[in-house]
Amino acid sequence: MPINQSQQEVIKLNLRKGEGHGTIRVVEFKDHQFYVAYMPTLNLSGYGDTENEALDMLFKDVLMDFFEHLMKLSETEVTEELAKYGFMKSGYFKKRFTSVGPHVELSSILSKLNLPPDTKVREKYLQVAA
Repeated sequence: MPINQSQQEVIKLNLRKGEGHGTIRVVEFKDHQFYVAYMPTLNLSGYGDTENEALDMLFKDVLMDFFEHLMKLSETEVTEELAKYGFMKSGYFKKRFTSVGPHVELSSILSKLNLPPDTKVREKYLQVAA
């Protein structure tokens, strides 16, 4: 479900219950014949023949694997792992991690992925759950 674009990226984890959810930025574009759904903050992506296939791969496979990996870690290890991606643990809300890194501009994403500057890109913030 699309979210207000000005909202921060947030991940909330309950390690005891093995649950996670949050709000993450997703960038969608077409690269040659494939559609790509990319989460710049976590450097995760999915692809497919359609936009829906790309999102399904990203959310049902790639992101689920990422959350499963996090759930196997200790609280300290989770904090260290998410810090690598620019997320910082909230001092007040102990299960909440907020992206504090700089917002990655679309032009930088296109350049990093070696895509032409005229590539049509859509970005949105989506709620995720695992």
